[in-house]
Amino acid sequence: MKASLFGSIILSLALAMTATAQNFKLKAQAAAVIKDEEGKPTPRQIWILAASDKEMGYLESPEDAEFQRVPMSQVLSVYFFESEDFKKAVDLFEARKYKEAKDLFEQIQKTHEPVASIKNNPGAIAQYYKTECLRKELDLSNMAKEASRIKTDTLTYELMQKQISLYPVWSAVGAREWLKAEELIKPFEKQKVPGFMRAQLSYCHGRTLEGLERPQEALLAYQTALVADSGASEVVVRESALRILEILHNDESVKEAVKAYDASKGEIMTAGYGKVLEGAGVASLFELVLGGGTTLPSKYKYFIKYKLDPNKEEGDEPKKVEKKEE
Repeated sequence: MKASLFGSIILSLALAMTATAQNFKLKAQAAAVIKDEEGKPTPRQIWILAASDKEMGYLESPEDAEFQRVPMSQVLSVYFFESEDFKKAVDLFEARKYKEAKDLFEQIQKTHEPVASIKNNPGAIAQYYKTECLRKELDLSNMAKEASRIKTDTLTYELMQKQISLYPVWSAVGAREWLKAEELIKPFEKQKVPGFMRAQLSYCHGRTLEGLERPQEALLAYQTALVADSGASEVVVRESALRILEILHNDESVKEAVKAYDASKGEIMTAGYGKVLEGAGVASLFELVLGGGTTLPSKYKYFIKYKLDPNKEEGDEPKKVEKKEE
């Protein structure tokens, strides 16, 4: 309440004390439906200078020297057009240039502070994208800070709201609060959610299970993350693949299987050999698609030599040797 009251006072003072529109830095082009003098809804193209929860100041043409003011109770809807800067920032985001996109979104967010009270204004959307940049960079500490600044009452797009609902989970994972993360994930387990949400939840669950020292369960969660969104969630897919390889790399049965296979020149297959093949498959796919253009870390490259050879004749497979109980 204090923030909106303060904004209303500032706007009222600005409109009262400014004789022309030249003193306003922002001219945000928008399509609006505003009631006319007779109360009839009238579509208009306007350039918004500032707004609060009480009133809005705007131009009917960007060249106008005189501005109009209207009570927000008469403003039925506002749709902001995308500026060139906003289009450029989105292009950078989609090109995975998150650092450059984040810096430009921050400028856009600051520029549009005078219209922060209007639903789905460019500044609110830029704040969301800035948070997404940090998430995709896995800078989860700063992501949590930026997520707390998102005003959900002024950002009503459904897909954005769904993504925002996952930020507490990501924040708990970033803070290594594993028990809290597990509790936050539980309500989503029985819900039917879009693939992009399931992929993120599965990855975060994998990280949580690793943190709780349950690596075999984490493997299953990461495997789900790889396929839940058909590979579209590139950061989640890449990181899930790397976590799978790390778990397998540290698995004692994998180490024993690799040692036995190499010592027998491919003739002996121990109980952990299936996991070796899993590592080989993930490592190979990482180089082809899962890595999204990044290089497979050298410590996992040995897995690739164990991938299945499709040209092998039936019966050429190594002999399976079960480990005897003592």
